[in-house]
Amino acid sequence: MTKSKAMSKAWTYTRRTMLLGSSFLGSAFFGGVTLPTPNRPQRKVAMVLKAVDSPFVVGCTQDGITSLRYRNDAYDTDYVLPGAVLGTAHARVRRAGSEWHTLRTGVDATKPMHSAALELAARDAGVLLTTRLAVDEAGLTWEIMLRNDGMASVEVGDLYFPMPMNTEFPAGQPASVAVLKHSFVSGHGSHIFWIRGNSTGPFLMLLPEADTSLEYWDVHKDSAEASGTWCAYILGGAAAGEAVAAGTRWRQPTHSLSLSPAEQRRYRLRFQWVANYESARRAIADAGLVDVEVMPGMTVPNDLHVDIALASSIPVERIEAEFTGDTVVQRLPDRAGRRLWRVRFSRLGENRLTLHQPGARQTFLEFSATEPVETMMKKRATFIVKRQHRDPSKWYDGLFGEWNMETQVLLGPGQLRPDQGLAHLRGDV
Repeated sequence: MTKSKAMSKAWTYTRRTMLLGSSFLGSAFFGGVTLPTPNRPQRKVAMVLKAVDSPFVVGCTQDGITSLRYRNDAYDTDYVLPGAVLGTAHARVRRAGSEWHTLRTGVDATKPMHSAALELAARDAGVLLTTRLAVDEAGLTWEIMLRNDGMASVEVGDLYFPMPMNTEFPAGQPASVAVLKHSFVSGHGSHIFWIRGNSTGPFLMLLPEADTSLEYWDVHKDSAEASGTWCAYILGGAAAGEAVAAGTRWRQPTHSLSLSPAEQRRYRLRFQWVANYESARRAIADAGLVDVEVMPGMTVPNDLHVDIALASSIPVERIEAEFTGDTVVQRLPDRAGRRLWRVRFSRLGENRLTLHQPGARQTFLEFSATEPVETMMKKRATFIVKRQHRDPSKWYDGLFGEWNMETQVLLGPGQLRPDQGLAHLRGDV
C-alpha cells in the first residue's frame, strides 16, 4: 500500500464524506458505479465451500464463485457481483506461426465438485489451464496452473483473471450493499482490496504469494463474466504491447512466457480479511510485499526531496532510479522497523523507482516531478490572465473562461458542452 503522509488527515475526512454522501464521487475515484434501478441479475448458489472455523462463506456453481461473504457480518454485503462468476482464469497462447488463441477455465468434468475446493479447467491446442479455489481456516487460496501438453513449445502472451466484484451501487440501497476497489498493480508489491461503501471493516484483500506478481490491468468491456470487468494480469506481454501500439503509455515491464513440452508453471494468490487500514498495511508487509509511506507525496517539486519509508518481511535491498543521472537516491538510518530513503528528482515529468528485494523481486513506484510550486503558480496566473474574456459588448466581459486544450480556444458560456454549466466559468474570482 502506498500512502502519502501529507494527505493522511485530509484523506480520512474526504474519504468518509465521499463514501457516505456522494455515490458519484465514489464512482469517479474508487471504481464504483451507481445504477439507476435496483433491477439486477439473480445470484445463483449451488454449493458452499466449507472449512472449519473459516471466516469465509463462499457460494459457488460449477462455473465458479458466485457469492463471497464475511461470516457473521454485521452488514448484508456480498463481494461478488450478482449474476457474475469469480475464479476463472484466461490465457492467450500461440505456437510458432499461429495466431493468438484464448483459453478460459470452466467446468472440469474430471474434477467433481466437493465441499472444500472448486477446480476449473480449459484444454485446447495442447495447453492445459487450471484454477483451484480452496477455503481453509484462515483464508481462500487461488491457484492457477499452465501446462504445455503438446509436442512443441508454446508462447503464453497473457495470463489474467477477471474480478467481477460487487462495485455497482443500486439506487436507493444502503451503501453497505456494495464495495469499492483499491488496486496497486506493481510487480511483486501488487495488492488489491475492497471496502464496503460505508467504509466499515473488515476489508477483503487479495495478495500474491511466493513468486507470483501482477504487471498489468485492463477493463474488459466484452468480458464473459460481466460488462466492464476489471482484470489483473500475471502475464501481460501481449495485451500491454497492443495497448502501447494503440497509443497507451504503460510504463511497467511486462512479459510473455515460453513453455517447453511438458513444462508447467504455477501461480498462487490468497484472499484474507483484515479489520482496517492499519491491519491491511501489516498484512502487506507480512506477506513479503512492500508497504510504502511517502512524504510529501508522489508528485513532488524538483527543488524538494521526497522521503520514502518501506516495510516488508523481505526487506528492500536497494532502490534503482529510472534516470540515474537526474536522480539522487540516499539511504537513511532505519527507524521504527522501516527502511528509509531520501530521493531528489531533477528531471521533470514521470520518474520510476524500482524497489529490489532478494530473489529478483521488484516493485515499481511512479513519481511525477514538477517545477517549484512558486514557478508553477506564477506560470498559471500568467496563463489565466492572458486568456480572460475581454469584450465590453458581452455580458460576461472579464470572465475567466475554460481553455480548450484540444482546439486552443477560450470557451464562453455559449460554447460549453451539454454536460457543463456556468459553474465552470466563474467571473467573480
